[in-house]
Amino acid sequence: MSLPAGATESSSEPVGDEGLLAHAGAGGPDTPNVVEAHAWWIVPGSRAEVMAYVRGHPPNGSALISWGSGDTRGLTSFESETFAWPALPGVLSTRSLVLTAAQLPHGSTGLRADTQVVWVTPRPASERIPAGARRLSVSVTSGLKGNLAPQRPFSVASAQRIERIVALLNSLPAAQPGTRACPADPGIRLRLAFYQPDAASPSAVATIDPSGCGGVQLTIGGRPQAPLGSEALPGTSTTREPSLILRIDRVLGVKLKISPSHPSPGAVLAEKSVGSRARPQSSYKFEDLAVTRLVSDGKPTSGFTSYYRLNRALPFAPGGSSKEKKKAARVCSQRIYRWMAFMRKVVLRLWATKATTRAGTVTQKPSKSTHTNISPVSAKW
Repeated sequence: MSLPAGATESSSEPVGDEGLLAHAGAGGPDTPNVVEAHAWWIVPGSRAEVMAYVRGHPPNGSALISWGSGDTRGLTSFESETFAWPALPGVLSTRSLVLTAAQLPHGSTGLRADTQVVWVTPRPASERIPAGARRLSVSVTSGLKGNLAPQRPFSVASAQRIERIVALLNSLPAAQPGTRACPADPGIRLRLAFYQPDAASPSAVATIDPSGCGGVQLTIGGRPQAPLGSEALPGTSTTREPSLILRIDRVLGVKLKISPSHPSPGAVLAEKSVGSRARPQSSYKFEDLAVTRLVSDGKPTSGFTSYYRLNRALPFAPGGSSKEKKKAARVCSQRIYRWMAFMRKVVLRLWATKATTRAGTVTQKPSKSTHTNISPVSAKW
């Protein structure tokens, strides 16, 4: 890191910074694998001059990935810039330097430097699908009633295809701890069961989430293993790989039908008639609810978003009369309003327990290092 002439390191937070340099201007990834260190400097000149110098003299081998500022009473009070280095495959997934500057009395500038690295959690050597499987059973399941996938179960007997699937799954990295944004999860899961010759039970089972946060849950010899990631870790590949499901499709030579399909109108109407007699409307429940907020380099970049699924299908389908659809829409709207009231309480609780991030405006270049804070909760509708 290069600083203007006359910069002196300070053993403590510079006096007169109004607490602006007590924390980094941009936080690190929300993961227990992050390691941080910081130091302060007092630099001659205004904040604008110091940050202009920093931008003109970036650390060797780094790239500027984000910059931002915060203000109080309408006046800019601090600026921050984040530089990053390429990942070290299998060792460090993130390497960054955050520089935060605040104006001090008498014309000097206080500067805080934060280094942030994220260690990679390795996959245990024992978490490998055994070789020698001669039959592969492929099936698609759903954890959500009424949210079915059209894929029918089938078996694969080609030793070459099975070996390639085993090699693909054995090459996946361990799922890294921390939080991140996930799209909605319809509950569909792809199950791959591997059988040794003449074996009645599988030697290994891989359960793959094709949507949501992705990921693979592996069971070997009946024992669940640590979760696996479905994508390569940063720095391990120079090109963006296709999704894990697409790679499995290519090996098997099929197009797996894993997109959820709703039951036929007749099935939905039958459920309506039974439900009206046997189940109250309040029996709808939210499952796998997650409240997320996008955060980039420690700064919120969006409001809170909720992802959830229902324990059964809503009482309407493409078929049916217009009157039925209107009635279903009214019922759905009432429940949505109740849900919004509940979510307001959840968000307020999250804000009360989550460390507050200093208000500021962040501008970021497109990058792949976007993380989120996710707090899972469960609710009854």
